[in-house]
Formats: sequence, structure tokens, C-alpha cells
Amino acid sequence: PSGNQIRRSGGNVNIINNWWGDNAGSTGKTSGTVTATTWLVLTITSSQSWIPTSGTSTITADLNHLNNGNLATGGSVPNGIPVTFTCTLGSVNPFDAYTVNGIATTTFTGSNSGIATVNATVDGVNVGTNITVGTDIYVSTTGNDTTGDGSQGNPYKTIAKGISMVSPGGTVHVANGTYTGTGNVNLTIN
Repeated sequence: PSGNQIRRSGGNVNIINNWWGDNAGSTGKTSGTVTATTWLVLTITSSQSWIPTSGTSTITADLNHLNNGNLATGGSVPNGIPVTFTCTLGSVNPFDAYTVNGIATTTFTGSNSGIATVNATVDGVNVGTNITVGTDIYVSTTGNDTTGDGSQGNPYKTIAKGISMVSPGGTVHVANGTYTGTGNVNLTIN
């Protein structure tokens, strides 16, 4: 969108919390006394910031947040807005999605180690998020098999979980400590 799309010659028009086809808001798109202090922006999030090779992360493109970071209330953009997802170091499925209640999702699958970028594009606006894809898995006595993701900063708790998540050719890094209990005894390592 460009040019004066909303023009008011008298009084004041309040046009807050709209999607303007970009993350910049109404600048250059209005004339007259028009108030647009908050507007919808396209955001992107991933369910996992680190995945093993062949691991997955759910990616969410979101048109429900305002430029100030708050969640918009009182409605959402129309369903059916097209979103195109692209990525590096892996694949996304589906490639094209459509908003429902202001969001569209895809699944990213990492295929190569490194920092992957997953992008979402709506109306020419492109936003991205990074996901670390790695072959190394980390285990620590202070980790968690449920909320951990196997990264060095968020390790698994049991050696068995680390073994089950490591990719072929990968390495399970076991931090110093005493590992006992389920998931740490009677293990066979080939």
C-alpha cells in the first residue's frame, strides 16, 4: 500500500490496531487528522530454538501483535491471508499457508548443521527467526528430558534421552556428574 489511503478533512479518525501491509504502520498512507498510534505487525516464532539434524520446530507467523509488542484484542485480521515460508538448512511444510485467527504455521525440518533461518512473508513483508540445527547433543545432571532440547544451554537430563536424540554421526556430550536412575543405567553404547 502506498499514497493517502485514508483521508479525513474534518474531525478525527481513530484507526488503531490495523494491518497496513507492512510493519511500519500508517506513515505516508493517511492525510488529515488521523490517529494510528498502534498497528498490527507481522511476527514469527519457533517452538524450538535448537533442534538436532532431522529434528522439527513449529514455526508460527502471527498478525495478532501490535507494534508495541502487546497482543491485539477485540478481533483479528480476516482468515485466509496468504503466508509464504522459506528457509535455509532444511525444509518447511507447508511452503504456503493461510491465516486462521491471525496466525499461520508450518513445520521446519533441519537437514544440515548450522544456524538455519526460517522466513515468513505476508504482503511483501518478510520476517525471520533463527534455529540452531546440530548433530551434537548435550546431557547434564541439571538438564530436563521434557523441557530440554539437547542444546548446550538447555541439555537433557538422562544419557538415554541424549542417545535417542542424537543424529547419525553426531556426538552426545555428557557433563561431569553422577548419573543414576531411569535413563542412566543398563545402557548399551555401540
